[in-house]
Amino acid sequence: SAYFPKELLTPRQSIECIHNAGGLATLAHPTQLKVDRPQTQTVIGFLAEAGLDGLEIWHADHTPRDSEFFMELARRYDLAPTGGSDFHGHNKADIALGRGRNNVRVPVEILDNLEARWRERQGTPRSGESRPASA
Repeated sequence: SAYFPKELLTPRQSIECIHNAGGLATLAHPTQLKVDRPQTQTVIGFLAEAGLDGLEIWHADHTPRDSEFFMELARRYDLAPTGGSDFHGHNKADIALGRGRNNVRVPVEILDNLEARWRERQGTPRSGESRPASA
């Protein structure tokens, strides 16, 4: 049999790969870290120092208290809030495209904020702005 060990990346290496590919690095499903709140704060702080761009605030499995906690961390570490319905097809009957369990909905402004952060990372002006003239 053939065995090839997996190459593991550090969080910083993973974030750098995402950035080098032109993307924003966000942490989805932070409740699935399966650690208590102080440990969650430590992990998210570490990832933010490594260059994390965003944090999932709204998710079908998040309670309102979870969302408040993650929003507080997003503000503390200057992370873009993200979210989604967690729609994966018909295997989750209580989740529809664009509407998660417990009527989770993500405000459209969140997409606008993500786009603005992406443009800043790319060095491109925001919609309606012009690029400064180079010297």
